[in-house]
Amino acid sequence: MQTLSKIKTKMECPGLGKDTMASTKPLNAKTPSTPSPTPKPTNKDDKKYQINTAEFHASVKKAEKLALGHPKRLITYRDLPTPWRINPFILSGYRFTPSLLSAALSPLLLSNELTNIWTHLLPILLVLRYHLTFDYSLPNTTDDLLAKGYFTAAIISLLCSGAWHSFRCCSRVHVMSAFVSVDIMAVSLILTAFSVVTTYTAFYAQPDVARGYITSCLVWCVAGLILPWTDFFRPGEVAPIRIKGRLEERGWGFPSRSWTRVVFFCLLGAQGAVLPSVHATMLNGWGYTKEIFGFAAWVVAPIFLGSIVYGAKFPERWWPGRFDYFGNSHNIWHVATAISAIMGCEVMGGMFEVARKRGSL
Repeated sequence: MQTLSKIKTKMECPGLGKDTMASTKPLNAKTPSTPSPTPKPTNKDDKKYQINTAEFHASVKKAEKLALGHPKRLITYRDLPTPWRINPFILSGYRFTPSLLSAALSPLLLSNELTNIWTHLLPILLVLRYHLTFDYSLPNTTDDLLAKGYFTAAIISLLCSGAWHSFRCCSRVHVMSAFVSVDIMAVSLILTAFSVVTTYTAFYAQPDVARGYITSCLVWCVAGLILPWTDFFRPGEVAPIRIKGRLEERGWGFPSRSWTRVVFFCLLGAQGAVLPSVHATMLNGWGYTKEIFGFAAWVVAPIFLGSIVYGAKFPERWWPGRFDYFGNSHNIWHVATAISAIMGCEVMGGMFEVARKRGSL
């Protein structure tokens, strides 16, 4: 009976490692006098990502079989292998397939990701409308270039988000993880694009200062395009570039991946908005700076409010299962970020107009 219980525990917990399994042995069991050393993971984040084990592969096959046997090809949160478990309050409606074609067709198939996909694909049409109707007869070629750059970044960001939520159901862990990185890269891209427009207009009459801040924004953007492919942002077993793990083997200490991402994006925002606003106030006065960053507030506010809802997991935390398909925190976050991207298109013309008036004084 103990053996059957152990097998059942092992199958129900696919992320269970050898060290955890050892704790299920009876107290009177004999232990070897010279146990073989078990390599200790250097990255504490990787403990739940033991993807090179028989248990993990068995859990993936089991989930694929369950999805295939369901009339709508959907499974529950408990059926998912560990790496696919993101929000425990979204209980049902998960697709799970090894087929890349099937994953690519997610925008056309029912799942709990359908709202997330279309809340970022449909706004692309609005961004394109702004792009086509924007006044590109600006006196400065750089103005035109930065405006087109923001429109392009917004479209790419929304497309990448839609792609991630489409391929989130892919049972190939390396593919799924790669699309996470694509989504994070897109966030860095659109944040940088708007930061560049903001700093450029804030220092329109001080081009040398503007170039310094824009260079800083671009350096951070490059970091934001590379880090998602490293084990700073991804589990070591699926990260193409391992830096953090090697440094930890040498005794270096780092925060978890979640905190690393939080710190990175906070610093990205600080150098692109907080520092320039203080510096612009010193150079150009509060009135002009308030006007430029007042436009920027329309872009930042939806993200800030959406982040609070997303972090609180409201409303699904209080009513698990009721908002699996529509109205959950991630849906609200997507609407907020889509509004932010569209507001960037809306206010950008006003920012250039105010900046040109300042530059002509």
